[in-house]
Amino acid sequence: MRFKVFRQWRRALLIWQTETINAGFNIYRADGPYTRINDGLIPARGSAMQGALYSFVDSTAQNIKGYYYRLEDINLNGTSTFHGPVSATSLLSFGFRD
Repeated sequence: MRFKVFRQWRRALLIWQTETINAGFNIYRADGPYTRINDGLIPARGSAMQGALYSFVDSTAQNIKGYYYRLEDINLNGTSTFHGPVSATSLLSFGFRD
């Protein structure tokens, strides 16, 4: 699982890539305690052979605050795994290179 967050004007762009099929995802943001920011489970797509690329826009992020994000992936058996935390980086550094 690769998970990145990019800061944009008055929002943050979250991008992640899976290598397996999952049931779905939740996104948590912290500038204090972590809080889920998606309304409902983000459904998975793709296949077990290819995975998929996903994006989510946090339009409630404020420019002057530093946020950390965690991604929860829920597999087909209902097991939850968290990824992160990651903080927002400049959109100019877009990419998945580790």
